[in-house]
Amino acid sequence: MRTMGRWLLRIVIAYALDLRGRGESGGRSGDVDHIGQYEEDLTDVVAALRSAHPDRGFVLSGHSMGGGIAQRFAQASDSPAVDGSPVMGQGANFLVVIGSEDEAFNAEAYPPIVASHATVPAAVEVVEGVNHNAIIHDHDAVQRVAEWIAELGYARPEG
Repeated sequence: MRTMGRWLLRIVIAYALDLRGRGESGGRSGDVDHIGQYEEDLTDVVAALRSAHPDRGFVLSGHSMGGGIAQRFAQASDSPAVDGSPVMGQGANFLVVIGSEDEAFNAEAYPPIVASHATVPAAVEVVEGVNHNAIIHDHDAVQRVAEWIAELGYARPEG
């Protein structure tokens, strides 16, 4: 997540997942055996990381499709616990950050959808003038995630 990722690395241990059928994982694009398989894969990864780092907090983040998977994971009652999920999830345990000019998603639709379907405390921040790919580089978006991370009790780095 480039800019967002660099900022997060200053306060957390970060792992970037290459989901099956995406990125460099190989196989056919988007090839999964069943709906929910990405969430099952994420459950396995989070359980392994919880075991490897039992004294660390966990925040789950994603951009675009990864944000949708993070959202589904965070709201599933049988998923391993995460402290929050900023999606590009104290105040809100789930945070959606979306640009008002997003070409892939209707930013205006997110507040009522999240309000009606969230199973954990949730918030939506619409960043004016930002498109789908620029959201992970935008200063205002990074600032909002920084504030949310601080609300979860993590130290906020300078800059």
